[in-house]
Amino acid sequence: MLMQHQGRQAARPASSSAVAAAAAPPPRPRAVAAAAARREKRAAAAAPRAAGGSGSGAGAESFGDAVKRVAKRVQGALPIIGLLSRLASSEGGFDGANAATYAEFSRTVYNSEAAYAPFSVAAAALEKAHGKPAQSRYVLLAAWMAEQGAGGLVAPRDVVAAMRRLRVSGDMEIEIDRFLNSRNATLEKYAMVERSAAPEALRAELGVDAVAAVATGLKDGQALGEDDARHVAAVVGATMRLPAEVVAAAVAGRADRALLPAAPAARAN
Repeated sequence: MLMQHQGRQAARPASSSAVAAAAAPPPRPRAVAAAAARREKRAAAAAPRAAGGSGSGAGAESFGDAVKRVAKRVQGALPIIGLLSRLASSEGGFDGANAATYAEFSRTVYNSEAAYAPFSVAAAALEKAHGKPAQSRYVLLAAWMAEQGAGGLVAPRDVVAAMRRLRVSGDMEIEIDRFLNSRNATLEKYAMVERSAAPEALRAELGVDAVAAVATGLKDGQALGEDDARHVAAVVGATMRLPAEVVAAAVAGRADRALLPAAPAARAN
């Protein structure tokens, strides 16, 4: 009896649903299909970038990397960079508020209607009279160094010497590096000491001497010609935001003002 019952079960035909399930391939899980679709979408989106496409995202990253590299190297040496992007640089300072980079200083001048008009006219006149050494980038750098170095942060003779070297070499990078190294070394010594800003008269005198050194090439104590005196005064007054009478006094006193000579180099034993 048992054998007959088992025989009948074995001979019973399988149902149609069971046969279809056995014949069909196993279904693909939804999660696997969704993951595959996401991978294909990411691969398609990344293909143009891998092929060197010029999408807006890639272009922006490339420009940003270039700006960061320039900012690290020259602290915003080119005014146009300052106009396009704020090159953030924490240089410290007595209170952290007066240590503007060259790019920030330049942008302040270019963005100010009151400063840019007289500066651009005077700088153009100096360059026409004295050539490339009097170009606007150089005289603006001289004003920045005077603004940042006045009052004991950097020796006046070092600022003027930097401008004389710039006339010959045209190397703004090295002069900015030297200036920052000297200024920051002083800032570190007096990091915990609060000091007042340099007097306007000292700022004006250093500004006049620095701009005259790079633009005209005059030696210390030599008086400026009438036209040069007017243009140098306009540059210093506009860029350093100084009263006209203070700048005029600095220009008039240039012939009687002599910078201290540089300290002699130590001799090797």
